[in-house]
Amino acid sequence: MEHAERSKRLILIMALAMYWCVRLGRGDALSRPTPLEKSSGADRPQPLELPKALPQLSLVVQARAASPEAMPSK
Repeated sequence: MEHAERSKRLILIMALAMYWCVRLGRGDALSRPTPLEKSSGADRPQPLELPKALPQLSLVVQARAASPEAMPSK
């Protein structure tokens, strides 16, 4: 990159554009809610219920120090 000053300006412009877009989008979302956000609680569809999880079998492994008798002889 021969012109570092140009890339700095480009990054600044991109950051300002991103800030402007997010600010406009947030303002629009706050001032004009979607129809689903406008509806009362009775009109909203109920969330889907997940089936109860079945109990999982687990294997518990305990580490034990080997006794000298259990050690293989050389």
